[in-house]
Amino acid sequence: MLVNQFPVFPASSIEREKGIRRTRTGLLILAVGTLFAWIPDIGGYGILILLVGAVLIVLSRTAFGPRHSRNAVLSVILSLSGFLAGILVAFTVGLIESAGLSSSSGADLFRIAFETAHASTITVTAVAGFAAILITFALQDRRGQILLMIAYVANLVAQIVIRFVMAGALSVYASEVIAAGRTLNGSSLSDFEARFSFLDILGAIPAVLYASAFFLAWSRITKGNTPELSATHHAPAKT
Repeated sequence: MLVNQFPVFPASSIEREKGIRRTRTGLLILAVGTLFAWIPDIGGYGILILLVGAVLIVLSRTAFGPRHSRNAVLSVILSLSGFLAGILVAFTVGLIESAGLSSSSGADLFRIAFETAHASTITVTAVAGFAAILITFALQDRRGQILLMIAYVANLVAQIVIRFVMAGALSVYASEVIAAGRTLNGSSLSDFEARFSFLDILGAIPAVLYASAFFLAWSRITKGNTPELSATHHAPAKT
């Protein structure tokens, strides 16, 4: 009588293997997307790549236990909150751009509103950064967790520096535009922001740190060094 020579795994084990593979793929995609997302001209593509990686990790979250699963869900909630807050900030800036202010009092209003938008941007960065920590935190060893925290702080500091420098020059720029008989609108804002495009390079530092942390998590899973994998993935087969 012929005997099936191939091992038969329970459905839950098969699903777990799929989850492990998808998580590894998601981590690599996150690393690649992070390296592209900070670049101004192609940052949008990087964000789309990040989204694909995050979806893979969230859908496969149960393969690595309840702690990672909970963190992944919280990461999604924080990401959505940051996204909605970002839309609100963009809407506020859009109103400012379309106002066409042309008086000295208008310049003050323009400055106050834009600084408020900048402060909101920093808040969104803080929320989104925490989501980036949570999505892989339980998959990391101590070194990876520390690297995530350093990346978070570096990203926050970079955004604060950029906003602080721009805010300091905004009132002077607004006064110059109005003194020249022009209005403060979307075109003038684009010109103002273009003057500080060189500061975008600061985003490369946290991007490299985040990407390194994601790669460390990928390497750890590949080697079977996560606590959940050590306990179950390499457990001896029952006879």
